[in-house]
Amino acid sequence: MTDEMQGRVVGPPPGTPYHRLALTALHRWWRPPLGTAVVVVGYILVGSVLTQAARSDFGDVLWFREPLVDLALQLLALAALIPLVFFAARVIQRRPIGTLSSVLGRLRWRWLLACLGVAIVVPTVLGGVLWLLPEGRASELLGHEFAGWHRLLLASVVLLLIVPIQAAAEEFAFRGWFVQSFGAYLRSPWPGIAAASVIFAIAHGFGTGWGFVNLLLWGVVLGWLTIRTGGLEAAIVFHVATNTPFFLARAATGLADTQSVTDVATISAAYSDWQILVAQQLSLALYAIGVVLVSRRMKPARVSGSHGEDKVHDRT
Repeated sequence: MTDEMQGRVVGPPPGTPYHRLALTALHRWWRPPLGTAVVVVGYILVGSVLTQAARSDFGDVLWFREPLVDLALQLLALAALIPLVFFAARVIQRRPIGTLSSVLGRLRWRWLLACLGVAIVVPTVLGGVLWLLPEGRASELLGHEFAGWHRLLLASVVLLLIVPIQAAAEEFAFRGWFVQSFGAYLRSPWPGIAAASVIFAIAHGFGTGWGFVNLLLWGVVLGWLTIRTGGLEAAIVFHVATNTPFFLARAATGLADTQSVTDVATISAAYSDWQILVAQQLSLALYAIGVVLVSRRMKPARVSGSHGEDKVHDRT
């Protein structure tokens, strides 16, 4: 009986770099495109359901204001990318879902915490540059006045629970699934990184040219860091460290009452100007340099099977 008939899950061979982890003994040419179609269609369906829920009377119950519910549901729609790509990897590609995380078949928590220590530069640099912007620009980005402690606390609880998952989900999809889908056919990681970065920028909407370049460079650098360190940990940490402080700052100045997640996304990313481009790329460059320096000391695995006890085994 063939592996396909048995429903076996097979891991990559030892020595496989991150972008090639989908190239297992069970790889077939049709698996990556089919999996991509499932992820895209699934995301559209989940997003449609949650969007309808946000527009229903549910947004007016209890103390919730509709914009905060709308924000939470749209972030949850993005978070749904995690189970979708896991399903595509496990059921369609017949490989361990952990191969989306790193070459060791799991999230490497010690390495993730090390990246988190480096990531302190992200909100520091972004916040510093923001206060240096011309008068009026900061208020446009962060709001106009304090929203009140009860609204801030409610929004903060929601955001702290959901934003890290949403940010991680985007990395599993763009730096994980899409990069590895290209890697199933190509030896070089760069076509996958380039394509995933373009898709990442387009997915945030067409705004300014500066915004598109900002998102494109974001994808390229985080894609390179993923290959350079053998996993998504560094990319996830940067994404969380960028999104969380920004959403919390917006919550403090009226996000729960005045803005939806779409408005915030276009202000901060797709519709950013050259000042925001410089601020985000400066923080990203400092973060990337810090991650590389720390990786030289910690030496995170860059290929599968690098450590006997952490090897990705075939699973039945």
